[in-house]
Amino acid sequence: MARLEERYFASEKALLIQTSELHRRLDELNGEAETLKGMQSTYVPRENYETQHEELERRIGAVEGFKSNMEGRQVVWGIIILIASACIGLVGRFIK
Repeated sequence: MARLEERYFASEKALLIQTSELHRRLDELNGEAETLKGMQSTYVPRENYETQHEELERRIGAVEGFKSNMEGRQVVWGIIILIASACIGLVGRFIK
């Protein structure tokens, strides 16, 4: 009878330890769930991202177009200045 009681108490103790461990694990998982919820709150929905990305691509295209236009103007002004300098140099030679 004593052995039966020992086995019963050992079984009860094991059950208490197992229950305690399950509660500890559940608390850990709940903490992880809160962490994941916090991380998700910083995510941007795909639709918003795609809309903003398309707008950004459009704006970058406009800036690149402006840059190309300005580079073209610089080349034209460089040519104009070169031609003007050559003309002034030729006129200066003929006037002497």
